[in-house]
Amino acid sequence: MVMTSGRLGLLLASLVPLALAACQPKFSDRFSEVVGPRVLALRSDPAEAAPRGKVDYRLLVVDDSGIVQHPSVTFAYCTEPKPVNQISDVSAACFGTGDQVMEFGTGLAPTGQIPAQACSQFGPNVPLTKPGEPPGRPTDPDSTGGYYQPVILHVQADGTPLDALGETRIHCGIASGTVQQLQEYSQRTKPNQNPTLSAVTVPTLGDVALSEDDGSTSPLSVPHGVKQTLRASWPSCPLDAECGDGICSPGEDETSCMQDCAQNPVGCAGPEPYAYFDPGTFALSDRHESMRVSWFATAGSFDSDHTGQSAANFQNTTSDGVWTAPSDPGPVFLWVVLRDDRGGVDWKSFRIDVQ
Repeated sequence: MVMTSGRLGLLLASLVPLALAACQPKFSDRFSEVVGPRVLALRSDPAEAAPRGKVDYRLLVVDDSGIVQHPSVTFAYCTEPKPVNQISDVSAACFGTGDQVMEFGTGLAPTGQIPAQACSQFGPNVPLTKPGEPPGRPTDPDSTGGYYQPVILHVQADGTPLDALGETRIHCGIASGTVQQLQEYSQRTKPNQNPTLSAVTVPTLGDVALSEDDGSTSPLSVPHGVKQTLRASWPSCPLDAECGDGICSPGEDETSCMQDCAQNPVGCAGPEPYAYFDPGTFALSDRHESMRVSWFATAGSFDSDHTGQSAANFQNTTSDGVWTAPSDPGPVFLWVVLRDDRGGVDWKSFRIDVQ
């Protein structure tokens, strides 16, 4: 994922196909083109969970006819840490069978429970080792200071195997630091909230909103072969915490702001502020999330497959993609996936009729 930091160039750019089966479908070189069955995104809710925490998952599987409604899907957690000398993102053992693979659900929306030892196996704590094995080392954090529990997905869509690897951010704290820094980090950082893709509009057609592919509205009609600017938008986050704004911001808790933080507190659904602990300088600094938009369509072409806003531009809450409609008339299905760089994700599905 270009333009943003964190793991957005790695596993969460889109779900990574494992490429283990010889019958994998062949796709175009363009990341944005959907010409067959694909797994586009995995959402964890909450976006960041502590060990033993419950997580509701939602998976987006599509093909050239729209969303695949009933794919065969099996979810599993991997509990095997990556060997020190292995350069891949997760251990090869995660893709096999055995006690290190914990199946927990099927379908498009199962519920899982983060393994109890997640912060040891994939976080800042010293990992458990088996008898006779050399001691392991804690996992290095990503560029936002985060750690992730691998999620293995075995998917069958349209008769095609689409095994993939996703992740859920785990709430583990920081690897080192003084007692004061640990306290400050906890006060200045909330567990990540999934972003919200508020809308996708078409500025070149008077900012009309794209029609979601849910049958509630008639699809937007556009002329064939013409470029259109598509604008994705998301909420802004408060620059300063304010009790009563409906958001439990960093620095607020049940004591200081019961109104926002008492029951089921809600974080900001835009580029959230958080504290970053630099493992090189051992200093805490304040940051905002960067946001990234991935564009997908069954026809036509995008000038750029990914757009977004960097952390420095966190007050800008829109991002434009330029799509050229195909020369042939007919329906086009389009998906817009919004991600923050701490593992949060949201998406919308659309249909456009090309005239």
